[in-house]
Amino acid sequence: MGKTVKPEVVARRREVMELRVAGATFRQIGQAVGISTYTALRDYQAVMEEHREMTAAAARHHIQLQQDRLDTLLRALQGKIQEGDVKAIRAAVAIEQRRARLLGLDATADETAQHVPVSFTLKIEKPHDHTIDAP
Repeated sequence: MGKTVKPEVVARRREVMELRVAGATFRQIGQAVGISTYTALRDYQAVMEEHREMTAAAARHHIQLQQDRLDTLLRALQGKIQEGDVKAIRAAVAIEQRRARLLGLDATADETAQHVPVSFTLKIEKPHDHTIDAP
């Protein structure tokens, strides 16, 4: 993302994306734009990677903003928490629960179960005969 791209490459990539969105194949794009099929593919991939990086950066920024807001709320409650105010303590717990959800620290049992492989062995034995022979 920190790499400078020439204006003509930016314009070409924009055209590649417009054609791709319209449903053109990379071969068709290459022919229409006057580039190879491979260059059409690489231009498309470059735009998609840049989009992913921008989206990830925006998500990181949003999470940091939310954490800053939660920190501000906690600081505002600090005095009452120190005094033992039960409402302030409950509010602080709710703030930390929100932070845990925001950061994905509190996965539900269903979410956790999806990622934990479960296997077991079932051993079936023949029941023992507990009859006593009479003499």
